Amino acid sequence: MSQAAQTQAPDFAPTNAMERIVVNVGKVLSFGYVLSILVTIYDVAMDKLATPPIWVYDVVTPAIAVTFVIGGSWSLQLREH
Repeated sequence: MSQAAQTQAPDFAPTNAMERIVVNVGKVLSFGYVLSILVTIYDVAMDKLATPPIWVYDVVTPAIAVTFVIGGSWSLQLREH
């Protein structure tokens, strides 16, 4: 493995208010994936036990979309994409 491949990117330290906002919002919204997984597990369980709820797709699709967009900007800011 080359020396360049072994080095890690330096830790990112936000320098202004906008960067701090993006980092904090990204950290909070990263739980959108966890929410989507939990809601999907609930949907599968209800599908096996009873009637599945109709609101699952209304929650999961926007949660994943928002998390993807914010997570993309956060990873670009960290230069890890």
